[in-house]
Amino acid sequence: MRRFLAFAFLFPTLAGVAVSQSFSDDFDRADGSIGNGWSHASDNSGGDMMITGFGGSGDGAATNTGAGGNQGIHRTQSIGNSIRVQATITALTGSGGEPNRFESALTVNNTGTLAFVDGYGIYLNRTHGGFSNSKIQLMDNGGVGGTQLNSSFQFSSALEVDFTIFADGTITGTISEGANVFGFTYPAHVINASGTQFAYASNNNSAGSTQGTIDDVVLTVTGLAVPSLSFAGIAALVLTLVVSGGWIVVRRHDRLVGAGRET
Repeated sequence: MRRFLAFAFLFPTLAGVAVSQSFSDDFDRADGSIGNGWSHASDNSGGDMMITGFGGSGDGAATNTGAGGNQGIHRTQSIGNSIRVQATITALTGSGGEPNRFESALTVNNTGTLAFVDGYGIYLNRTHGGFSNSKIQLMDNGGVGGTQLNSSFQFSSALEVDFTIFADGTITGTISEGANVFGFTYPAHVINASGTQFAYASNNNSAGSTQGTIDDVVLTVTGLAVPSLSFAGIAALVLTLVVSGGWIVVRRHDRLVGAGRET
């Protein structure tokens, strides 16, 4: 008489399970097209961003090119329950050659246009080194215009940006440079932007001046939902029995869900 011992089904998908997802890009690859899943903003002006620096120092960065206008990149990215955005952003020079200018935006829920124009996130700004007006502003679906928060220090050459956007619209984070740290919070409110992209954009300065860059991007998403699988759905699965070496293996679409030894 044959019987089965220790037969178990291992169901890989459960209702209500949420997972995390992380993406990072240090842009350390050949100078030229950005690649790696990034696309150019549909309304770029003055050219497109490119990778520069890797061919010289081995440390690449996504860099504005051309003369005048604004340039940006974006990639598909859900926000789940929250998304943490980390990046290094460097200064550009003003139109008259003044150093330490910042005009950059980082947004989620973007539709593939410049982050200045669309999406939900923050805008970093300093006119240039001759002004003590370093600040961030809240952005939501149509350019700068949200609550302005003045920085506790003046932005200089390179900023470490680290902030988290929650599904309820709360944003909390820090802007740091060396020992200087500016912490900020925007309270919850309805997010109007409804796209599917994470986006970065920066002002593109005149030819021959220092262009802004973004580097070492890390996007960490929490609370991404896994599709539910009901017991009715489990019962309806097509299972295939494969006998191999005295073992019976149960597979669903070539995916192991259970096994038991025939005796």
